[in-house]
Amino acid sequence: MEYKYPTHHGEVREPEVAYDKSKFTEEEYLEMERASLTKHEYYQGEVFAMSGASDEHVIISKNLYDDLAYKTKGQTL
Repeated sequence: MEYKYPTHHGEVREPEVAYDKSKFTEEEYLEMERASLTKHEYYQGEVFAMSGASDEHVIISKNLYDDLAYKTKGQTL
């Protein structure tokens, strides 16, 4: 079974609507996720679209990572 999501130029449908299915196996989810342009979460057979990070979130994450990398430089875990 091959899953393909429409591009952002066309209609975007969630898995349940797109495939008339409300529960997925882990294998179906992984196959669908490989073909997807967006990322999803899998929980107890259900698939949920994940929202993208905001610009502010990306900046905060990068600053935190840079700070931790600087403070732990040369240290081993």
